[in-house]
Amino acid sequence: MNLAKISQLNPIRLLRRYVKAHHVSRAALVLSSIIGALLFFVVGAGIRLLIGPVSLGPFAGALADALDRALPGITVKYDQAAIEWEHDEGKVNLVILGTRVFDRDGRIIAQAPKADIDLAAGPFLHGKIDIKRIVLVGVQLTLVRTVEGGLRLGIGKDSQERDILKRISDALKANHGSTSSLESFAVRRARLALYDETTKLFVVSPRADFRLARAGDHLAARVDAEVELSGHPAHLTADISFPPEKGPIKADVTITGFEVQSLAANSPAFAAIKDTALKLDLSGSFVIDGPRLVSAHFGASARGTLLIPGLKDGQVHVSLLKAHGRYDGPEQRIILENAVVESDKIKARLQGKLGFHLDGAGDLAGVRADLRMSQLSLSWHGVFAQPVQFQTVDLGGAWNRAAKDFVIEHLGVGGTPVSMQASGRVAMVEGKSPAVDVTGTFGPLSTRDLVRYWPLGAAAGAREWTDANMPAGILGPSTFEVHFAAGMLDGAAIPANAIAVKFAVKGGEINYINGLTHITDVEGIATVSGTSFVADVASAKIGPLAVSATHFVVPDFNAVPVADGNITGHIQGGMADVLALVDMPPLRYPTKFGINPISSKGDAGLDLTVRVPLLRAISVDQVSIGIKVVTKGFTVALGPHSQLTDGNITFQIDNNRLQATGTAGLGGSPGRINLDWAEDFKTATAETTKITVKGTLDETARMALGFKLKDYLKGPIALNGTLTGHRGALKQGNLTLDLTPANLMLDLIGVNKPAGFPMTARIALTFAGKSAIESQSIRVTGPGTSVIANARFDAAERLAELQAPTVHIGPQNDFSLNMTRNDSGVDVVVRGRSLDGSRIGRHGKGDEDESLDEPFHINAKLDRLMLRDGIALTNYSLDITGVAARPATMTFSASLSKTATVTAS
Repeated sequence: MNLAKISQLNPIRLLRRYVKAHHVSRAALVLSSIIGALLFFVVGAGIRLLIGPVSLGPFAGALADALDRALPGITVKYDQAAIEWEHDEGKVNLVILGTRVFDRDGRIIAQAPKADIDLAAGPFLHGKIDIKRIVLVGVQLTLVRTVEGGLRLGIGKDSQERDILKRISDALKANHGSTSSLESFAVRRARLALYDETTKLFVVSPRADFRLARAGDHLAARVDAEVELSGHPAHLTADISFPPEKGPIKADVTITGFEVQSLAANSPAFAAIKDTALKLDLSGSFVIDGPRLVSAHFGASARGTLLIPGLKDGQVHVSLLKAHGRYDGPEQRIILENAVVESDKIKARLQGKLGFHLDGAGDLAGVRADLRMSQLSLSWHGVFAQPVQFQTVDLGGAWNRAAKDFVIEHLGVGGTPVSMQASGRVAMVEGKSPAVDVTGTFGPLSTRDLVRYWPLGAAAGAREWTDANMPAGILGPSTFEVHFAAGMLDGAAIPANAIAVKFAVKGGEINYINGLTHITDVEGIATVSGTSFVADVASAKIGPLAVSATHFVVPDFNAVPVADGNITGHIQGGMADVLALVDMPPLRYPTKFGINPISSKGDAGLDLTVRVPLLRAISVDQVSIGIKVVTKGFTVALGPHSQLTDGNITFQIDNNRLQATGTAGLGGSPGRINLDWAEDFKTATAETTKITVKGTLDETARMALGFKLKDYLKGPIALNGTLTGHRGALKQGNLTLDLTPANLMLDLIGVNKPAGFPMTARIALTFAGKSAIESQSIRVTGPGTSVIANARFDAAERLAELQAPTVHIGPQNDFSLNMTRNDSGVDVVVRGRSLDGSRIGRHGKGDEDESLDEPFHINAKLDRLMLRDGIALTNYSLDITGVAARPATMTFSASLSKTATVTAS
């Protein structure tokens, strides 16, 4: 048959020619039987797989050999090989059940209920088993991160210190010439434990998925795990890339819900953060070379609470903490590009660098910080009285972990109102407040801002006094030193040398005694220590008074029962202004003395010493006052009619007494009187005032003292005596008068003592209200002279009654006298042995007595009335009625000593 004919044949026609109908029927039956058997087998196998794994006993030996080739150096044993329907993946897997992993020493380093295995298809068709993928399911194992940076299985060390990951990675990196066919190794639904030999951390993962696979010439690892650290859960995901040879490992890691506090509970290396209850979310990319972190970029956010030790109410509730930055491995530093803190006590933005120093064992030995905070706000009850803000805060320093101290190389606060530069050291001590040694400077600051920014626990007494008593002023520039030993802030008081602050004061205002005019325009220097406050004022004002050389000291803020403030200073100004100042409550000294400040004149220099208890409310009895006032040209009213003039008097005043000594005129008299005035404020007796006077009294001075004697006394007299009273009001007096230079006249009865005749008068005075003279007890002595008299004065301080039971003046005067002033005039009654009548009724030229320009009546009965030229009247009887300096009616009768009786009218 040629090819052309064959090509023309119809295949179907040929099939019909050779295949008969009964042949087709038989073939269909056979095919149907085969298909049915296959279906039955498949359905049966499927049902069997749904029931459980199907054992592959014949393949056990070949599979074990394949595992040895896939994981050289690691022995994997199992109880049974089987195929199993995997519900999660929706496919049939080859599994080995009862899987156990052994190290070279035969120790179990991991075990899992089963392991999924993928085989290479090509070799399997040729009867060879090559394992491409191994997945340990439900494994329980412990991983140890070594000091060298490796990772091994098991807590104990294997004999050759082999790294389990290195073994697996070696298998995965195998080339075509190696005996390993493994492409990936994974752990699924595992329970893992990780121990870090460097930090002593122990981390547990109750559920973890891990996969390590070839990715080109690299190995790629994927971790997705729930982790627990000291019972605190968190979630970890990581993608890690391993280089083909030794080199840096790259990783992207995300951690959510991490409790920072759990680190301290798990490892002593993190004890410093045991009170940091922050929940942290962290994400970043890292490059690791062995145990060393080469670089990182990270972002973090946190919420929770943290405790700042050593500060009152040190717990901070953080509502938001965000940070973005990177880590520079060669420089071992974190560069913080931006951070934000928002909490109940602190709000701030932060940028800067943190450098890390490791010790020889690779542990963290210290941290160096170069940071800048901006928009810092502190609202910290117990630390500050009210919220405070700082525009910028720059910090440069280093933390030493072993010494637990922070060296502050530079701390700067910029902006307004506070600017500061400082350096020093802060050391943390277990169970105590920190030790602090800091020195620095402050820029100028107002007193109100100072109180606002002054921490409540630092020199609390000084702060409280400043707050209550310095309402205005600029303080600074300032220098300060703080030296707190460990635990010092826990005590009730701060030692003197713990704080030293020195600052200038400009335009200051100080309340030194509540109620008195404040000191203003203060210029000076102040110093604060842990126990004291000292201010030296170069110049200031108290109203119109000039203040200089003033020294204010609080020697001990912690004194028991209460600290005192001591003030010494000099005040210069007008006496009226000085008296007005010390007459303000609570002092009221001029009022106590009966002095009206408005009526005073002259200049005064006042040296002031005051001790003030540092209490918010004090009484005048609690204020200790010491005042020395030196006056010039001092003029002051002592009562409605009395006045000191042109005085040079020194006053010494304290809480108990006033002492005034010096010289002054009386009522404008040019004569000088030496005064010694003592006022006792504390005595319980009625006598509180004692004035000693010595000097010469002319008519003006006598009138100023209320001695209206111009009718009877002319010329100067010498005075020496004492006046006493109560609270400046005179009550009694004892005076000695040298009447020798004066002319004493009782013209109505004809008695006259010429100037130059020796005579001394001792007078006992009593005073009515407002220091007006009420009565006098008079005793006059001299050659041939003895006078005893009592005088009484009316409300107008005129002589109302004079009783002189004894008047002996020379040989011609021996009588008694009684003079009374009433509504009808003046009545004079004279009785006695003799009277010199040569001047009866006479007045010298210009001596008319206006005060007696009123009706008067004189009645005299004497044994003898001496006339001129030795002529005398005996049995003298006189009766005169009239008005002085006017015609009068006189009736008298007498007997001449040498002639008959004379009667006249």
